[in-house]
Amino acid sequence: MSYCLSFPITVAAFLCISLTLRAQEPVRVTLHLEEPGAAVSPGLYGLMTEEINFSYEGGLYGELIRNRSFKDSAKVAAFWSLMPGTSGKATMSLDKQNPVSPALPVSLRLDVENAGARFLLTIFFYAVHEVVYFLIARGLVGSHMAWSWPHELISGLANAVLGVFVFMLLDRAKQRT
Repeated sequence: MSYCLSFPITVAAFLCISLTLRAQEPVRVTLHLEEPGAAVSPGLYGLMTEEINFSYEGGLYGELIRNRSFKDSAKVAAFWSLMPGTSGKATMSLDKQNPVSPALPVSLRLDVENAGARFLLTIFFYAVHEVVYFLIARGLVGSHMAWSWPHELISGLANAVLGVFVFMLLDRAKQRT
């Protein structure tokens, strides 16, 4: 299946699935409050939990990321920095032109001019797209697709090489303006 058709097919699959889902019948819950329940020790009262290693959220705790909404400074991305590299160039700035939502009017713009990083990012995003497409087609739609590692690897590499050239053309167009 060609890469160009996979996105529209994914969208169509989501639409088909959402149109066929039906609500469940209402559930009736009956509480018998007049009957005694299990005995509870009078020494137990309240609730005490201890959050160990920020594990409630199941991963990286958002409060550990300083200035995560980029509102600490109106001019620079305060407390954010780029790691120095050996090749290429990257810039970071606040973007107020494309707000995520009215609640988050500022986002971080990251421009990378390293061909190697662009190559790896393109392969990564292509692989993620193909895996999601495969899982939806197999798991949700029930299609009997076969996964071919050589095909996916060659397609990912071809997309990445093409992506690097497209980025170069876009960089030249950006420099002219």
